[in-house]
Amino acid sequence: MKNKKTAIIIAFLLGGLGIHHFYLRNYFKGILSLVFCFTWIPLLIGLYDAIVLLRMSNDNFNLKYNLDAINAEKERIRLSNENRQRLINLYGEEAAENILNGKIWQGMTKDMLMESVGSPSSSKETVTKTAKKEKYYYGRYYTDRGTEKFKVEVQLENNILVGWKDL
Repeated sequence: MKNKKTAIIIAFLLGGLGIHHFYLRNYFKGILSLVFCFTWIPLLIGLYDAIVLLRMSNDNFNLKYNLDAINAEKERIRLSNENRQRLINLYGEEAAENILNGKIWQGMTKDMLMESVGSPSSSKETVTKTAKKEKYYYGRYYTDRGTEKFKVEVQLENNILVGWKDL
């Protein structure tokens, strides 16, 4: 797992060479910084990145740079025998296996979705006479400018999953 304090220190001290980009696995930016280090532009970018990292919350840092580690921990919990048996009892063996593997499919219920991929980072709801439509957003991250973005949008109608798309 990447450490926020380490990233800030590297960005502040070695940002002119782009070393913090390599630490945070932004290899393309790191190579560009090395190539253009003689221009002093990477030094300014490194100082800017140190400030951005300093102002970023720990949760946002982890979502942006430690998502793989977080998902690995979720996978370990998901595969526990007690959880597996509970899901089989609730939804049947085939659905339980899909949920344990983090899959989503059309027709799954809202509860199955929560079991499979967890609570959304954000959501929107529309209620009409005939339907309740919800959009759930997963994989929150922030751009270098601080704009909030998401990786996936999941659509539900009357608590049934009807579709999803990568954003």
